[in-house]
Amino acid sequence: MWESFLAFIENSGMQWDQWIIAYLILLVPVIISMGMKLELHGELVKVSLRAVVQLLFIALLLLPIFAGHWSLKLLIILVMILMGARVSWERGREIPGAFVTSLLAMSMSTVSIIGVFLLSGGLENQANIAIPIFGMLVGNASRSIALLFSRTLSDFSSQQEMVEALMLDGMDFRSAMRIPMQMSMKTALVPRIDSLKTLGIVHIPGAMAGMMVAGASPLEAAGYQILIFFGIIASSAIATIITNYRSYRLLFLSTYPHLHWKQ
Repeated sequence: MWESFLAFIENSGMQWDQWIIAYLILLVPVIISMGMKLELHGELVKVSLRAVVQLLFIALLLLPIFAGHWSLKLLIILVMILMGARVSWERGREIPGAFVTSLLAMSMSTVSIIGVFLLSGGLENQANIAIPIFGMLVGNASRSIALLFSRTLSDFSSQQEMVEALMLDGMDFRSAMRIPMQMSMKTALVPRIDSLKTLGIVHIPGAMAGMMVAGASPLEAAGYQILIFFGIIASSAIATIITNYRSYRLLFLSTYPHLHWKQ
């Protein structure tokens, strides 16, 4: 059985020299930590081993999925969405219905964008292409939703007295919270937008670098990277606007159960 496993690893294209070189490079921060008594070398070794285990696990998991039935591909997509929603929910667990909100926003934003990519021909309908890019969309949407949850809780509490005063003057809650809702949206989207400022000039992003290492034309790699980055911003925008509206609405209904959302 062990020989069969080793043969499987060997046939999968794994190159052990890359892993060895990577750990030799990791010795640099370990030595710096030990020399300057930063006490970080133990954590560096621990998290590096954890990263290796996690990457090997997902790599071995994806090998049969890429070659397997379509139901396996659908399963990994559902798991990605659920995990992304779970991670972002941790920042907004005090908001009523936060997990459902996160799950709804994550599903609608990522599935719609990857659907446009595939139906338009922007991406080839192949699991080894679509699933990793879908994972990028989920990861970035999850971070945007988490930022929005955090800012929503803060703004709802800090602006509550002002909003109540405006409501006493006859303004509905949604209009009174317009500015805080806009600020929450900006907070969630600015990191995604700022990532475009250094794109290409300051650093060559991962997808483009990976394609060029694999032998693709730099122009072809740049096209893929632009598609991915713009898709990330679009999916994050869709996710945050859904989360923004539902979070403030549910917070309002739980705080003022005797009032209507547009009252």
